[in-house]
Amino acid sequence: MKAICALPAAAGVLFAMLPTAAIHAGIDWVSCFGSNSSGQVATPANLAKPLAIAAGDFHTLVVTPQRTVVAWGANGSGQSSPPAGLSNVVSVAGGGEHSVALRLDGSVVCWGDNSLEQCVVPAKLPPVVAIAAGGLHTAVLTEAGQVLCWGDPFEGACDVPANLGTCIDLAAGGLFTVAVRSNGTVAVWGNAAGGVLNVPVGLSGVVDVEAGLDHIVAVRADGSVVCWGSNGEGQSDVPANLGPVQAVAAGFDHTLALLMDGTVVGWGASGSGQLNIPAISEIAGGIAAGAFHSAIRYIVDCNGNAIDDEIEIAEGSVTDCNANGIPDTCDLELDPSLDSNGDGILDACNYAAGDFNLNNEVDGFDLATMLAWWGIPNAPVGDIDGDGVVGNPDLSIILARWGPLQP
Repeated sequence: MKAICALPAAAGVLFAMLPTAAIHAGIDWVSCFGSNSSGQVATPANLAKPLAIAAGDFHTLVVTPQRTVVAWGANGSGQSSPPAGLSNVVSVAGGGEHSVALRLDGSVVCWGDNSLEQCVVPAKLPPVVAIAAGGLHTAVLTEAGQVLCWGDPFEGACDVPANLGTCIDLAAGGLFTVAVRSNGTVAVWGNAAGGVLNVPVGLSGVVDVEAGLDHIVAVRADGSVVCWGSNGEGQSDVPANLGPVQAVAAGFDHTLALLMDGTVVGWGASGSGQLNIPAISEIAGGIAAGAFHSAIRYIVDCNGNAIDDEIEIAEGSVTDCNANGIPDTCDLELDPSLDSNGDGILDACNYAAGDFNLNNEVDGFDLATMLAWWGIPNAPVGDIDGDGVVGNPDLSIILARWGPLQP
């Protein structure tokens, strides 16, 4: 991998500079940095391929490939102890001392501090598409675009405006809630500390929003960023010439941005090292900010297009004939011997198509090879569907692909 360096663009601003392309090890991973007062940056050693990441004030959470939740850090209220049997999780959120998970069916699960009923999920909650956890409250966005909140009844964070209308995104701050309406405007309600209720005049075109303790970060459709609220540590001073942004995160007094090219940028306070972005040649696919710590989910991106290889494989935009989670083109660059006949196609792709003699055609030789191993368990060739025996399903594949292989 190419060496990279961290370049300060201005006071309080750090950039992690990345090469245009790199060959990676084949697993997504998480890096945490900043305050470790409660073990919140002590990433579990056996953690691999996280699907999503989030941070509470002093704890960190990820969604595993099995769609369960792993959490570490502060656990005084049980916020880092996901309920037994929790499954089918697609995203997580961390609050002051509680955690929230969104499941595939649109249901919501909360655990941790429940002193103000922030973990009492309403009965008959409509299907949810987005979740947020504040200091003492929880907020969700339903499929219908409705914002619902529960928890802290004292600061107004759960007093959803009657005229809010349909929304497309939301976030929960220390003692407030913010939502993006379907028309791209922003509404904020709750405690006014730091001036968070003072939405910049004329702000529009917003597609994403995040909330810190008492500052707000909004991303517009053109990738530009707007911040407002507390700025004692420069957390609301958006760097000049900041490139197009795809995601943001906000801590107590620091802000992170994930650029379209996979670069992570941070500004604001860094007294605990929360802006010490790793200077490594990896592409970031997700970011999270706790009170005084930060977390980055790095992705495998062997072709350097800032898109997770696993997503490309799942969507079919690249092939992965040997099912190792790495696009075949990258496999060939890493190990040319995987293409023994030098035709630019992984041998595994030929075998999977029924071309056992690697002549880029499914023909009589391949049929004869299959019949020679017919009915034999764990045959070295011929078991195209991988069921452990050469049989009728494999024959069907051969016949369906008869003739020259299609690119």
